[in-house]
Amino acid sequence: QGGAGAAALLGAIVAPAAALGVLHAPAGRWPFIAALLALTAVAATALGVVVGVLCRRATTAVLLGVNTVAASFLLGGGFTTVAFLPDVVQQAARLTPSYYAVDGLREAFFYARLSAAPRDALTLGVFSLAAVAVAATFLTHAERRPAEAMSAVRTVEREVAVPA
Repeated sequence: QGGAGAAALLGAIVAPAAALGVLHAPAGRWPFIAALLALTAVAATALGVVVGVLCRRATTAVLLGVNTVAASFLLGGGFTTVAFLPDVVQQAARLTPSYYAVDGLREAFFYARLSAAPRDALTLGVFSLAAVAVAATFLTHAERRPAEAMSAVRTVEREVAVPA
């Protein structure tokens, strides 16, 4: 559901902007840009699933999700160029998929040659696969959690029960 929403959002914004001439990419770059955006959407959706599973309440998930997105946006270079941030922040930025998404998109849109963008796309692909694997693992364990909790409750009830 989140992936479909991300794809719809990308289609509703990127496609019309390109068609209207607001977004200008060098010739032949749109397939690469679309792939980067799709990988970014997959990684972000999987991260959202992990945040949702870790939180027990919707309000907590919203708060943690907003902070996670803001931190990812900062570390990705959405607020400022990462090169202008302190060294420790630059190193932390390289641990986030948004860093590679922004770096790859910047190069795809503004540079004549793609020198680092293929590496960024590959790294983003690895992040996306890992994020989906982690999200699937978390989701599998979250689905089992209620059943395990209920069996633990039943065990405690049996042990505490006083014979009549």
